[in-house]
Amino acid sequence: SDRGWHYRTPDWVRACGEAGVERSMSRKGHSPDNAACEGFFGNLKVEFFHGRDWSGWTAEAFMELLDGWMAAYS
Repeated sequence: SDRGWHYRTPDWVRACGEAGVERSMSRKGHSPDNAACEGFFGNLKVEFFHGRDWSGWTAEAFMELLDGWMAAYS
């Protein structure tokens, strides 16, 4: 399962520090810390992302479609 190892790599830690981004992760084995966020991104992947052919899409077109999905989701 995902334990966030990629968010602890030295390159990522350095990039966050240089950008002034504070890293924050839930405690190991304590998923309720982030349940709402996990649920949102789970729905996003299932309802919006998976099952579509994204080849040929521009970033602008993708963001416009995503904005529409998020407006309908909330």
